[in-house]
Formats: sequence, C-alpha cells, structure tokens
Amino acid sequence: MDTADKDKKIDMPLLLLWGARGHSPECAKEFLDVWRRYASNIVAHEAIECGHYIQEKVPDRVFQHFTSFFKVFWASQRRTRAPVRRWRWCRASGR
Repeated sequence: MDTADKDKKIDMPLLLLWGARGHSPECAKEFLDVWRRYASNIVAHEAIECGHYIQEKVPDRVFQHFTSFFKVFWASQRRTRAPVRRWRWCRASGR
C-alpha cells in the first residue's frame, strides 16, 4: 500500500487460506482480524492443518478452495457485468 491507498480496504472478494500447524486458535483469530483491517469482503477463510507452504503440503485442498471460490466469483461477475463487445474495439482500431 502507498499513501494514496492507506485508508482504503480491498473490496474485491478475498479467499484467505493459511497454514495453522503450530499456531493456537487465538493466533488464527488474530490472523483473520489483521486481514479484516485491509479487506472488506473476505468471503472464505480457513486455517488449514499444515505448515507454512500449504500449496506444497496439501495441493488438492488448496485446489478445491480455489475452484469453489472462482466458480462463485465468476458466476457473480457474469450476473453483474455487461457483456464485453470486442467487435467495437476491433472496428475502431481498424482490425
């Protein structure tokens, strides 16, 4: 963050995953509280029972979280956004 953004929160949907091995439940709550200071739309979060490198230790679980998150995210984007009309861009640029 720079000074222009220091008081703004991330408003995009956020999936928050972290390795919980060796941390107490209080520490996990503190971790989530820290992120709530920076993001207003935490849609999913989980402390996964593994070490720091969750993508290496439990890749299938991370993949499940990603596919679920992006499936919901893209579905919501399709409902809220107008379709992109690429032919206008191509036509205007002479392509």
